[in-house]
Amino acid sequence: MGMTLEETNCFKMLDEYARTRHRCFLAEMDLKPEKANYALCFRPTGGGSDSPNRYACRYLYIGAEEVGIIGQTLPASIIEMLDRELPALPQPQLTKTALAPTTAQPAEVFNDFYPDLSPTTSRNRAG
Repeated sequence: MGMTLEETNCFKMLDEYARTRHRCFLAEMDLKPEKANYALCFRPTGGGSDSPNRYACRYLYIGAEEVGIIGQTLPASIIEMLDRELPALPQPQLTKTALAPTTAQPAEVFNDFYPDLSPTTSRNRAG
């Protein structure tokens, strides 16, 4: 069964907020009719296959009625829950290469992160 327009809008709003504010994304949104709520699964962004937190996730729940009231903005109660719960989600460890500018040449990246080993610095110390 596909998602309704209300569910799709809710998913997009939650995902956008999580990405913008908490460096994670909404991976799943499943209706639990027996409990009249949705299970939301959030995962950190930026994790690679070798990240120790690649399976990290955080499940949160919102009432089915809340999905219908989400329009163009998230209700304060949902924002408060996300701001309280999502910081506990482990973030992937960023490596120095992950932080390097994408347009830099390998030597420039090396020199930026290891200035004590750069040939320019070594020559300055010797002279």
